[in-house]
Amino acid sequence: MEQNSRNILFIDDHSEQYLANLEIAAKSARFNLFSADNVLEGLEFLDDYATVIDAVILDLGFPKGEMQGTEALQKIKKKYAHLPVIMLTDSDTAADLERVVDCMKKGAYNYVGKKTLNPVYLFQLVDNALQQSQLVSYTKAANRPANATGTFFTVKQDYDYSRFRKRALFGFDLSSVSKPTDEKDELQLKSNALAWHENLLKSVSTPFRDSLQINLKYIAEKGTLKCRIIFSVYGEDDEKMQQRIADTQHDVKAFFNGGNGDKTNPYLFECISDETTLKDSVEFASGYKYNLFFRSPLKVRNRGRRFHRI
Repeated sequence: MEQNSRNILFIDDHSEQYLANLEIAAKSARFNLFSADNVLEGLEFLDDYATVIDAVILDLGFPKGEMQGTEALQKIKKKYAHLPVIMLTDSDTAADLERVVDCMKKGAYNYVGKKTLNPVYLFQLVDNALQQSQLVSYTKAANRPANATGTFFTVKQDYDYSRFRKRALFGFDLSSVSKPTDEKDELQLKSNALAWHENLLKSVSTPFRDSLQINLKYIAEKGTLKCRIIFSVYGEDDEKMQQRIADTQHDVKAFFNGGNGDKTNPYLFECISDETTLKDSVEFASGYKYNLFFRSPLKVRNRGRRFHRI
């Protein structure tokens, strides 16, 4: 899969009939097109590559006895709600149009008729769906991270380690990563990502010292890979911990508030607002298999000739 392209899954029992024309238009629109001949194969492919598939083009009708497009759409939207789905229909009969309307009520972005299929229009529609999906993600991020007090959702606990007696947890799920449209854009995004990481580490490296722990956690679950960043803030008592929470969240807020309109931010995060999820993210939860990875610190060049270890 090319890094500079967006990846589209095409599920249709006559996919070979359309691929030649569709692939030309897809390439022109900077899409990688992957095909499946039936719903089960398509869902299996989606489970394997959900983290890199950007949208689905799904036929409405399949041979009798096989899973149909409407049921497939429901399964996709239940498991991968963020994925835009474009429906294809063989005919414009009242029955098919009624089924398509039902699909749109169930979450499909739009539909296209295959009798007069225009591949260029189809991928313009896909592009519009992706743009709208990204806008919805930014809107959610703008509305969800902060609570009424202007801080992130935070869980406070009694704790007993060293001099600390209190611990507070807050964190974020990575919901999307900016994708480049060309080589120049790719270089800029890489630069933005490096700056994001370096500036985040600078913002927390000096003032918090041993009173702050940051966990980067990858979770393989139901065919998807989740990336989660958890902040643990420690304090000797409630007053000191509360001050450290306020200071920490103030300093990192700009890095995780994806809805602030700063499109140079390479990542879009959503605040974790579930107490159990936060606790499980820093503890070994039952029902999971854990693999722990450790590596030597990286050296990051700072201004002048100084280096800081990560």
